[in-house]
Amino acid sequence: MAAFETQRFTLSYDDGVVKDAVRTFIMRRAFAEQRMMWVMAALIAAFSVYLFGTGGNDIFAVVLLLLAVAPFICVFAFQRMLITRTLKRHRRTADITVDADGIAVVSEIGEGQMFWRDVTEIWELPNAFMVFTDTTVFDTFPKDGMPDVVQAYLRARAAQMVVGQKA
Repeated sequence: MAAFETQRFTLSYDDGVVKDAVRTFIMRRAFAEQRMMWVMAALIAAFSVYLFGTGGNDIFAVVLLLLAVAPFICVFAFQRMLITRTLKRHRRTADITVDADGIAVVSEIGEGQMFWRDVTEIWELPNAFMVFTDTTVFDTFPKDGMPDVVQAYLRARAAQMVVGQKA
């Protein structure tokens, strides 16, 4: 990656951007990447309906139906918890510094540094970037107020990561 000049800017967070990031995370991680779990849940639900229809063991059918619904309940509960936690973390504004080492964030709740070597993925959304340091750990950075040069840099890093994964 070419040398990058340090960029400092302030981002304002609103609930819509944060909720959109969490929804996107849930849709990709819990649904798109876990398709087999949803196929199995559908098959189990269909089998329990079949047992109800044929007069089979109703207790067994109820247990199977509960097992089929469990992933939906877990994902919904996780989404609610993640939205609540994320909204508390990104309530107002944050001063951001992006440089060759990583991204530094300073806000009213504290400060932190995310090094590029620890970044595993970068997702671009219509209104924000999501920068991951693990499969379930991410920070959201709204595009509104983010300099174009930083947006281009994040896109380039994301593209470089995709190429690196396919190699």
